Amino acid sequence: MENSPKKYDVAIIGSGIGGSTLASVLARQGLSVIVFEGGTHPKFAVG
Repeated sequence: MENSPKKYDVAIIGSGIGGSTLASVLARQGLSVIVFEGGTHPKFAVG
């Protein structure tokens, strides 16, 4: 397996509502997007 680095047009830090929305919009515009998240998913939430 080849292990060459990938190149992305945009790197987004955080996959909250803002990061997720931005990633979706940019990807739909044809950009290559990567999202970094420090937390664990799925996380438990109430409400």
